[in-house]
Amino acid sequence: MNAQKITYILAAVVVAGLLIYVGVTNFGGSDQSGSSSEEESAQNDSNSSSGASSDIASGSNYEGYGVSTDNELATEAGMQILEQGGNAADAAVATSFALTVTEPYGSGIGGGGAALVMNGPNASPEVYDYREEASTTNRALNVAVPGFVKGMAALHEEQGSGQFTLAELMQPAIDYAENGYEINSYLASRMYYAQPRLNQQNSPAFYDENGNLLQEGDTLVQEEYAQTLRTIQENGPESFYSANGAIAQQLTTDYSHITPESLQQYNVQTPEVAQGTFEGQNVYSAPSPLSGVTLIQMLGMGERLNIGEALQGNEADYIHMMSAITREAYYQRLENLGDPEFNEITTEEYVSEGTIDDLAQNVREERLDTEELENATGYNSSDGQNTITHSSTTHVNVMDADGNTVALTNTLGNFFGSGQTSAGMFLNNQLNNYNETPSSPNNIEIGKRPRSFIAPTIIQDPEEETVMGIGSPGGSRIPTAMAEVIFRMEYLDESYEEAFAANRSFVDVVEGQATLAIENGDQPENAELIEEINSKYGDRYFIAPDKGPSYFGNVTSLIKDYDDEEMQGIIDQRRGGSAQTQ
Repeated sequence: MNAQKITYILAAVVVAGLLIYVGVTNFGGSDQSGSSSEEESAQNDSNSSSGASSDIASGSNYEGYGVSTDNELATEAGMQILEQGGNAADAAVATSFALTVTEPYGSGIGGGGAALVMNGPNASPEVYDYREEASTTNRALNVAVPGFVKGMAALHEEQGSGQFTLAELMQPAIDYAENGYEINSYLASRMYYAQPRLNQQNSPAFYDENGNLLQEGDTLVQEEYAQTLRTIQENGPESFYSANGAIAQQLTTDYSHITPESLQQYNVQTPEVAQGTFEGQNVYSAPSPLSGVTLIQMLGMGERLNIGEALQGNEADYIHMMSAITREAYYQRLENLGDPEFNEITTEEYVSEGTIDDLAQNVREERLDTEELENATGYNSSDGQNTITHSSTTHVNVMDADGNTVALTNTLGNFFGSGQTSAGMFLNNQLNNYNETPSSPNNIEIGKRPRSFIAPTIIQDPEEETVMGIGSPGGSRIPTAMAEVIFRMEYLDESYEEAFAANRSFVDVVEGQATLAIENGDQPENAELIEEINSKYGDRYFIAPDKGPSYFGNVTSLIKDYDDEEMQGIIDQRRGGSAQTQ
């Protein structure tokens, strides 16, 4: 990803008079054409998305491995599996279960997620969608059918090394739940702000014997949740999804809209990956109804609009261009993306070269200058989808010695999900993530999966001979936070750590009012920037009060460099995190 790095993929080496040429092969093939409107579809029929060349690591035996997550204990659980002979999928499963204990606000067996699995540095990733499904059309009931347990079981069964049972991969999580761990500052703050929903009756583990909420430095022991994990460990996923399963029986008793049939019928989906290119790199991400399509569109628009020049030049102009790109991509998401099982959605169409050309032209002609705010709604509150506060998610990257990569993002929706519990587990609030508008591709229907901003992503750079897993929590800020980091890594001469730590911005348009949040915008060192934005674009944006660092996500990545034979785990410290590499 670093533009300063000297590469040597296409090099001619004379050895004993023999010319050895290492060629770079073409990857992918043609995607279906796409357009941003019916009127433009005819002219775009011949446009297609072409993958970048992808033959990397052709002469490398580099066996580096690593794990990066939002939590040190979970990272340690994954590394132990890798060091004991497990592969990336094994470690990702162990890490994910551990995170349900160590970050109970961010993910859980009462939630869901999605994973990308790349088996080798030159492979096309496979997608596992284990998002929640609606078993009712009453959004007020909050809880959708969880998919986490079946998702982890599928990853283990279909992608695991065979060296570990699912029960063994769950053991670190059970140990953390039974033995407890010290509450860190971020968990303590999340517990404090969640008190209206995190009450002692539903969540006694989070309170002491005097009824006081546990504090930073206290030990959190989750005995009831540990027992639920043990039930799955001993009886398998059927205990969660079978009508006769102990967990299923309690869940359907506690929440009657989740029926035995809805649990039994739940399946993990394996759709085609969303694939695009950015500056010669292959970008793979999660397809609709997830937001990998949105991320790919943003990266493609940035490349076409020369956002690198803006980034290297005037910061106010860069923020304005980033905001325009965000609004265009989010508008397309709002209008077009939803569960493809219920909508005629072809992912290739929305990430094709022709479609992204059109979107970039829209930004150039309509958003950077004339500012058509009526088309700027990314998640307008009047649309009936409450996504602004649903910011609690966790991301995992794992790479093993054989070159396999897993990037996955798990979520409960809001912090601690709905705040409702069953069998010691927090339950999601994903029914809130459907739209009320009947014409929306994200309107609520039984069996449908809601749209989500999560975008687990793998980026393969043939020129630099690197593979990167990347993702973030942060609700609606996820694609924007990831795009800003990727832009900085590509276009600026700065370290990865500097790219991740740099201030971010986010534009939110609600009922025609564009509100611009700028990280640390209230600090003296940014006073001139705010003044310049107001001077140049004050008629277009309302500058929001500072939102605090965690508002802007917590981008987590893991990079394997086959050229320099090194691993790097880069962790955004807005919410904390941990990476270990070997």
